[in-house]
Amino acid sequence: MSQPAYKYRLTSDRRAIRTVNPVARPKISWNNDKSDYRKGYNQTIEGEIKFQGSDYLWLLKLEKSKYRCLFITLHIDKLCGGTYISDYAVGRLAFNNAKWDLDKQEVIFKVDKNDRYKCYDDYKDAEYNMFAIVPDRITANLAPGILETITQTYFEDNPDAPPAGDGWAVYGTERFADTDPATITQYYARYDLGGGLYKPPIIYNIQYFNYGSGNFATIGSVIGLDNSGQIDNGIRLYSLIQALHSQTCGGLVKSNFFQWNPDSFEANNYVTGQPNKLKKLAIFQKSDVKRPYAAANASIGNITLDKLLNSLCMMFNCQWDIDDNGSLIIEHYSWFENGAGLDLTLPRYTKNVTFSRKYSYDSDSLPSREQFTWMDATGNADFKGQDIYYRSSCVNNNSDGVKAYNADIVTTDVIHCLSNPLPDSAVKDDGFVIMALDEDGNVYSEPGILGAELPNNVLGWALLHRDFYRHGRSIKQGYLNGALTTFLSTIKSKKQDKIIVPLCCGEDFNPNDLINTTLGSNASVRSATYDLQNETLEVELLYGDDDIVDELPKLRNDYFWCWKGYYVEKSAPGVLQNDLTDAPPLNVANPGVYLSSNGTFTLNTDGSFMYTPRGGFVGQDEFDYEIIDSNGDTDFGKITINVIEMEIGMMLMWPGSLAAIPPNWMHVNGGLLNISEYPELFDVIGTIWGGDGVTTFALPPCGIVPVNSDPEISDFDTVGKTGGHKEIALEPGQIPELDIDIPTTGYAAIGGVGNKLVGHSETPTAADIPLKVNEGGGGPHDNMPPYGVFNFIIKYRND
Repeated sequence: MSQPAYKYRLTSDRRAIRTVNPVARPKISWNNDKSDYRKGYNQTIEGEIKFQGSDYLWLLKLEKSKYRCLFITLHIDKLCGGTYISDYAVGRLAFNNAKWDLDKQEVIFKVDKNDRYKCYDDYKDAEYNMFAIVPDRITANLAPGILETITQTYFEDNPDAPPAGDGWAVYGTERFADTDPATITQYYARYDLGGGLYKPPIIYNIQYFNYGSGNFATIGSVIGLDNSGQIDNGIRLYSLIQALHSQTCGGLVKSNFFQWNPDSFEANNYVTGQPNKLKKLAIFQKSDVKRPYAAANASIGNITLDKLLNSLCMMFNCQWDIDDNGSLIIEHYSWFENGAGLDLTLPRYTKNVTFSRKYSYDSDSLPSREQFTWMDATGNADFKGQDIYYRSSCVNNNSDGVKAYNADIVTTDVIHCLSNPLPDSAVKDDGFVIMALDEDGNVYSEPGILGAELPNNVLGWALLHRDFYRHGRSIKQGYLNGALTTFLSTIKSKKQDKIIVPLCCGEDFNPNDLINTTLGSNASVRSATYDLQNETLEVELLYGDDDIVDELPKLRNDYFWCWKGYYVEKSAPGVLQNDLTDAPPLNVANPGVYLSSNGTFTLNTDGSFMYTPRGGFVGQDEFDYEIIDSNGDTDFGKITINVIEMEIGMMLMWPGSLAAIPPNWMHVNGGLLNISEYPELFDVIGTIWGGDGVTTFALPPCGIVPVNSDPEISDFDTVGKTGGHKEIALEPGQIPELDIDIPTTGYAAIGGVGNKLVGHSETPTAADIPLKVNEGGGGPHDNMPPYGVFNFIIKYRND
């Protein structure tokens, strides 16, 4: 008895397990919500599932018990290779969502989602205070020599204005090209005791930031209670995401991109190929960055995993996924690769189904402009960045063709935060600042693209675009940082009409795999629904420019052979005959003469070649070659030539004279040979062609045409049998009957013969004209087809 293609199991929180057989089977659907940077597909069991018989009674018993409010989990296991794959699809049943029919004794459940993303989706919006769930703190340092702190202390009973004595005016005018002393006074503060009295002493601590070439800006001023003034209340970003994820799915946070629990530790980032500056990202509550000299650090920083993860993926053009172990995977757009999936061009699909070849372009999904903003305005062009935009009819050029990327809970412009310390300034207190730190805690900086070099500008939009935004764009070319740029990959927008595919259980469908169809070889699944009842897959596919533009040439290794001691020569296309390119012409990139210890190989640009093995060599000889197409793209491969030893008894057609027959070969002339002189040849052919088998044996005769033996045809059933004739005489019975048109006008006709045909088989009468038909002279006719004369030679001895 064959096993069912699918097995259904029910489990509950009380660990009851039951294998069931539903009457109505649901459908499994896959879809991908790209709005939250999720890489994988949400899996849902659609429709309703019905139970009757003993399954119904078991569920009814649970429903009437104290366990009615427990969740029931539906597991669908898939049979593959004789064993079941557990949890091919998983759903959740609730008794309160069921429809019970006591008369028919059946129950129908609606199946709720319960895929691997459920743990994330259930808790992604839960808000946590980051300072409460992560105990460790991290300090950010601006590079040595950048910060200058000027502290002036005055003891006055009743100061009405900021001090203007020694040094103050100097720092207010000479050090600040664009700032006058009145601007600095906004940071002046005093304790008002009432009645015109103020509390002395007052300590003025003003910190300045020097960002090169003597250009300074104020950082902040408070009544000096925090003497360090460091940005010292940060949390390592990895630790925060791990703590938040522990509240959801509970697995590890893993990223090769950020080097968080990576597969291997690498010094360079796999996207840029440059030293990785993202290993030690830190997050700060924004007020701690605005006022590092404040008396107390922030103690509340409420945040959700979903908002933080979306902001992070937006910044670095990343996607995330949840694996089967509950681990959160965060990688760059370019990291994720799709395997080869269903090949719908195979006959087992095409012979029963006519696939739709209709398609359209979803241009509305391709923005003509991409705009990027932070939570707050920025003070530097590198942090602000520029739009990525496209000038093409292939994108959405309507008013809704602008896509906004808003990192709405974070900013990265550290200096702009420091320059706006007041709560009601241009930079608000709520939200967070993400910084890139080196191993010593210093904030990274690089030469600017659109503005001056500032700390943390590696996390400004301009540098983020340069490093990480050349993947996943609308079309192949657009403007990035104001310059025309060729992007490395594009999103797919060519939509094929939905197709329905018969899909038996033995074929494992994975929505993450690429599908081969008559429209293209790299189709991605947009959405899919698998009907378990009918075993059909309804799928919507997407194709993109990456599938059809500038395919690299493909070299397929070549195999040829020749006899020992003989050369092999091939004309064009030769080694190129099975190589592929979409940019012809295709040529050999490295023509020339190649020598090996076994032979000489001459390869030409058009693929033609000649190979001559070394005398006595038997075996395989190999040579590397390279192909190149009109785009300059190349591929490498091998040509293998198998040099074969001819066995004794092998015969060849020899086009030359008998005097030039190679050594150890002789003319096949039907003559007798002495067994004692040619024992090896006698062992092969024996007396098939004659001889007494004691002292002599014969070679095959001359002047005959060889045919292959066939036991089903009596004339050809035995090797050595001969037959046929060079010429033959035909008997009268072998000559076809002839009808001759003889005109009868002017002759005496019989009974209205008129112009009818008169054949020689008619019975003559006395009035007939005697006719004589010549049936030939009786000689034989030539029975030979067109022919060419060669000598046959046979090998009688090895070297």
